[in-house]
Amino acid sequence: MMKERLKIVGYADKISVQPGEELKFMVSTSSPKYTAGIVRFSGGMTGPDSDLPSEPIFAPCFSGLDQLGRKHGME
Repeated sequence: MMKERLKIVGYADKISVQPGEELKFMVSTSSPKYTAGIVRFSGGMTGPDSDLPSEPIFAPCFSGLDQLGRKHGME
């Protein structure tokens, strides 16, 4: 039997939005709840060991709030 490796998988419906535009997230997890945040990438990686520069974005309907987890099937 294969051991489950990923506890949470998700993606957004758009790669980029302007302020005020809607962005939807699809998340599948075996956990009963999860907390997520949104960041803005502010540049590229400068080398293989560098971090991707980012800054937190405040989204009052989402940031820091526990979300109910739900496992979705993969087709």
